Amino acid sequence: MRQGTWILAVAVAAGCAAQPVATTRPTTTIAAMAGVTWFQDATSQMRFAYPDSWHPVKDDTVLTLVPAGESKIGMHTVVIDEPDLPPHFPGLIPLGLVEAGFVADVQSRYKQVTLTPSTERLLAGVKGRFVQAKGRGDLGERVVVALLCVRGDHVFLIDAETDAAGAAAARAAFETVVSSMQWTD
Repeated sequence: MRQGTWILAVAVAAGCAAQPVATTRPTTTIAAMAGVTWFQDATSQMRFAYPDSWHPVKDDTVLTLVPAGESKIGMHTVVIDEPDLPPHFPGLIPLGLVEAGFVADVQSRYKQVTLTPSTERLLAGVKGRFVQAKGRGDLGERVVVALLCVRGDHVFLIDAETDAAGAAAARAAFETVVSSMQWTD
């Protein structure tokens, strides 16, 4: 997986302090949305919509999306992932360390990274961290937005990575996924 084991490696190295985990479900049901495709993953116990202007491509994530007209992972992606975690103590995955691991991963892939201070944001009723970054990579300037959360003993990551020209479209696709997210358990 893209951000695979770094999440828990950082948590174990820092000593893992338990944090309460919100497990509430959204209080409203999302009405039928036009122009979207619904996706459900039984393993990750999630359901969400993504814009019809984006489509799935093969990857080892829950779902990786690229815009219509693109056929492979490259310039513009929206990724929904539940990274594999190495053995750890159940329930001991601090959100702050998940964020630190994600930021470290972005900084390892891009140069001249600038970060906007993260903010707290809910993902289907679960406390998460919203992260924004810009940097330079092999494909030029890159814009990254991500929402990270810990639910029970699982880490969930939704991120969009694109160039400046595609930032608005990628952000809109990201927001569609985030705003429609539902837990199915």
